[in-house]
Amino acid sequence: MKDVALFGLVALIVAVFGLGALVVGLLLALAPLVTAWGATAIVAGGLFVIALILVLLAKSRWTKTLAAVSDDEVRP
Repeated sequence: MKDVALFGLVALIVAVFGLGALVVGLLLALAPLVTAWGATAIVAGGLFVIALILVLLAKSRWTKTLAAVSDDEVRP
């Protein structure tokens, strides 16, 4: 179990660094086309849209989970 947790943690760390590299790459690729500020706005805006979608999905799943777990019956 310890190895599973360790490998999962390392995988998460590598994924975060990969996403950071992707963001930097997008900024560098877009900067010549739309200026540095434009590239920053596009990348940040895209990340905020993705984050908003994920929050809405999480909220939906949370609501479904609470509905499945809660008791609507009155117990004697």
